[in-house]
Amino acid sequence: MVRFLLAAAVVFALFSVGFGFFNRSKLANLSQELGEALQRTQQSQDQVKDLQVTLKQTEERLTTQEKLTQQERDNRNTEFNATKAKLNQVTDQLNARDNENKALTAALTEAAGRERSTGPGLTAGQRGRRVESAPPSFQGQNESLSPA
Repeated sequence: MVRFLLAAAVVFALFSVGFGFFNRSKLANLSQELGEALQRTQQSQDQVKDLQVTLKQTEERLTTQEKLTQQERDNRNTEFNATKAKLNQVTDQLNARDNENKALTAALTEAAGRERSTGPGLTAGQRGRRVESAPPSFQGQNESLSPA
């Protein structure tokens, strides 16, 4: 029986050596796969870093572009407001002139009506009254033209 146990022990020792050899081969394969996985992980990390740098540059570019767009918008708004103010000013001047023209037309119509009713001969005093009835903006001009 001792022989049988020794023979069994030798067989088991040979199987152990065989399994050890296969395990070493398997361990070498696993080590190689682990190295490749680490390499892929490193490459992925490098790609992530590159993408982060690209993202940061894009964000900076967009921020700069947004600032420029805002400046352009502010400039256009300023220009628009200045144009609007100028338009309002010109509109007010036009309205004032229109009112002056209406007043002058009314004064001329009134003077023509008086001239028809009084006749063509006016005295110097009547001419002075006529100047007083002219709109204030034209009184200075009419006084300088009328004989005193």
